[in-house]
Amino acid sequence: GRGLADCASTLDINAIQHDVAMGGMTAIYGIGITTITMMGYAVLAALPAFNRSVHPSGYLLLSQFSAYVALEYVEPDRIVTVGSIIGTVPSDSSFARLTQGDRLTVNGLIIAMMLPSGGDAARTLAVEVGRILAEDESITEWSAMERFVEEMNRRAAELGMDGTHFVNPDGYHHEDHYTCLNDLLTIGKLSMENDLIRTISGMKKAT
Repeated sequence: GRGLADCASTLDINAIQHDVAMGGMTAIYGIGITTITMMGYAVLAALPAFNRSVHPSGYLLLSQFSAYVALEYVEPDRIVTVGSIIGTVPSDSSFARLTQGDRLTVNGLIIAMMLPSGGDAARTLAVEVGRILAEDESITEWSAMERFVEEMNRRAAELGMDGTHFVNPDGYHHEDHYTCLNDLLTIGKLSMENDLIRTISGMKKAT
């Protein structure tokens, strides 16, 4: 159910240019499409579909929510070692080209997961925070990532994002991984209120 037949194919973030102006909202009523520009990205959804669920084909705003949740538990200058979890990223996903054993700050991982939409970076950060949440450094990387995703869903529910469910921290397609336009707006608002995420979102490239 959840209105997927109506709008599952209407959200295609990857197909839209990324270098659009911030902060605008344009409704193209003639073809029933709304374009919302936020954090330098454009998001499409069918009208009226603010509370209908869609399977997002891009990672941008969902990566911002992963970063938002992670930053509730770790400082940007914390050093993280890349583990074997990067091997679980599907081959057709987006990568930041991290290598096992690399050491990056949380800030660096967030840049890597947002600018190139690196699934390897998102999963690495999820493992780090998941082990903090579990209060157990010995759990497997996969279990730690799952714990982080549980926290993403808990926070989403707490924030009233009833049309959203996460299966992974990087936004890779899964039948049970969905969101809706209203919740994307919530994610965008939260991201704009976070100085670090807002700054990284406005970057054209990593420096």
